[in-house]
Amino acid sequence: MPTNIAGTVKPRTDYFDAPVDKIVPCTLKGERDFSAVVGEKFQSIVDSVKEDGVIEALTLRYIGDGLWEALAGETRWRAAKAAGLETVPARRIDCDDEKARRIWAITNLARRDATIMDKIYGWWMYWESAKKRPGRKPQDAIIEDATDAQVQDSVAGISIRQIVKYHKIYSLEPGLLDLVAAGIIRIEPAYNLTFLTSEEQQYLIKIKARPSNTQSQALKKLSQDGEWSNAIVDQILNRTTTKSVKYVVPAKTVKKFKTIVSDKIAPECYNKLTDIVAEAIDLYLEKHPEHSKQ
Repeated sequence: MPTNIAGTVKPRTDYFDAPVDKIVPCTLKGERDFSAVVGEKFQSIVDSVKEDGVIEALTLRYIGDGLWEALAGETRWRAAKAAGLETVPARRIDCDDEKARRIWAITNLARRDATIMDKIYGWWMYWESAKKRPGRKPQDAIIEDATDAQVQDSVAGISIRQIVKYHKIYSLEPGLLDLVAAGIIRIEPAYNLTFLTSEEQQYLIKIKARPSNTQSQALKKLSQDGEWSNAIVDQILNRTTTKSVKYVVPAKTVKKFKTIVSDKIAPECYNKLTDIVAEAIDLYLEKHPEHSKQ
């Protein structure tokens, strides 16, 4: 604030106008970096910047040779370049590489429509960096490293348990992780599969398994009890060759289901019905395992 307004309050000196051509992307990124904002969404940001400028300051770290590393606001910086701006408002922050990683990860998680892999990779990076601080628990860094109140509010809704799940899912074999990224295997089943050995995971990849939550829980128990066998796994995943009775869903049940869908689910979500119904069935079978086929 200007001193004539701030009075006894010390003015902020860490904000400045950063030259656009002296800013570089975060140098600490990994191979599973956050997906870039592209297409119409990026163009809408460019149009907004052309009209109103960059409203929210970037967070930058000086890395030498006149260059500033973008820890928060890379999309705003790219949009400013595309809009032809020469400078952008920025806040300077001095920190080591580990804190820079945590700030970069948490601000990306908080400020964008993160994909499932963004969340898995982002929280893995954050947690791994936070673990390196002696005498501190990783979860203590979430609010401490947040650069402003907006970020704090954004991460307040996620539990430590959920963060731990994202972190652990990162360790899945690549073939299974690809299915998670594609939305074929959901978060809960994916987390259960992390308790399997590498060889057991490879078998699931080989047979192109798509385990539900209930099935993944059974596989986890099988592995932990040391009773894993391909034959039992095939039974759990309904891959047995034994001929079974084919059941037909009654017409009145189908009609009732259509009524429930039209009453409770917005039309724009109809293309997600398979996932919605599958998740609902998994949740139901968790409480009523006696109704499961397994």
